[in-house]
Amino acid sequence: MSLVGRRRASIQRERLERCRAFSIAIACMLVAALAPAARATDGSFICGRKVVVLGDSAADVLSRCGPPTQRQGGRGARAGRSKVLGDDVPSPRVRTRHGARGQRGEEIWIYDFGSRQLVRVLYFVGGRLARIEVGGYGG
Repeated sequence: MSLVGRRRASIQRERLERCRAFSIAIACMLVAALAPAARATDGSFICGRKVVVLGDSAADVLSRCGPPTQRQGGRGARAGRSKVLGDDVPSPRVRTRHGARGQRGEEIWIYDFGSRQLVRVLYFVGGRLARIEVGGYGG
């Protein structure tokens, strides 16, 4: 192989190595950027600087996030259309094992942190956080 041929092969190897390094760097940045989104859907969310996870008591959530924008279920609360989620979106109904709404401490808490954050809907069963759903942007 001539000197020119070896030089071309060397340049091609260098380009290939740079391309691989660039691809790996992009993949690492994507993983790092998407990791918080994956954590948000695994049964937890960040409330200010504190984390709320499934299984937390209602008192723990209240101390970390403050009072919810709207509460549904429980004794004396009504489940109906949600002002937070929009007039066209019916709010979730709370039902117990016996089919009655709002008994035995089953509640839905809705947190609206403003127009730049997604609404969080927290479902409590027996005073413990059982499910977290994410709505649209708040108001």
